[in-house]
Amino acid sequence: MISSALLFALLLPSQVAFAQVPIDGSFSGATTTRERLGGDFGLGGCLGTPTGVTGKLWLGTDNAVQFSFGGGWGDFKDLSATADFLVHFRPINVEGDDYALPVYAGGGVKTDILWSVPGGQLLIGPRVVLGATVLVPTLPVDLFIEMAPTIYVYEYLGWSMDGQIGARYYF
Repeated sequence: MISSALLFALLLPSQVAFAQVPIDGSFSGATTTRERLGGDFGLGGCLGTPTGVTGKLWLGTDNAVQFSFGGGWGDFKDLSATADFLVHFRPINVEGDDYALPVYAGGGVKTDILWSVPGGQLLIGPRVVLGATVLVPTLPVDLFIEMAPTIYVYEYLGWSMDGQIGARYYF
């Protein structure tokens, strides 16, 4: 009795899969349309914490890794570097194909080198990233805005709230 119920439970999903209507061949397996020109790697500038260089590598239509490197906002003797993994969502339905507005969330790590503190200080900690980006199908650029709270766990126990705006050009 139990083995026949188990066999039925295992075969039911395969019957449902065979009953599905075939997908039109014009989709060719893509889940979303191309949202911007250029390649998968973008490089540009950012203002905020840090202020400097930013880059993003798309790993697919929904996942990416990004980095930034630069000076502290207002005190350029300090250096900051970040590295994050991002997951993009598209909850905002944009009319037409003029632009796309994915929002993203992710996590990463931030490192600060504070030379403005006597003797210097190295701060390292995990961070959470929340942001949005504007993609234009006819341009190889994106514009973004994000915020990222960080909890420092190395050399100093504390936290910071970072934010950035910026743009990247895709190669």
